[in-house]
Amino acid sequence: MTGTHSDPDFQAGFLSYKNNDGAYSNPHRKGADEYNKFERGWTQAHKRSHEIPVRRYRRMEQKLEYEIYKQEVENKKNDLELAVAKKQYLKSKGE
Repeated sequence: MTGTHSDPDFQAGFLSYKNNDGAYSNPHRKGADEYNKFERGWTQAHKRSHEIPVRRYRRMEQKLEYEIYKQEVENKKNDLELAVAKKQYLKSKGE
């Protein structure tokens, strides 16, 4: 006899929670044995997983940090182009 945790439907539910950031979508007919096992797996993942909101927050934080980095690089590029243009202008004026 195999345990519930080794059941493929239980594992599918568990992985569904992890892979879909907690969204619930049971592909089995309500009331079927597979439906119940899937739901048990999903529920266990939900009970055990406090990291999904943390992961989602970290992803948002990383995106924000990347956007800030991109903006800083763009600003430095603009500053460099402005400095080169100013140097060329002054050179053409003989200064």
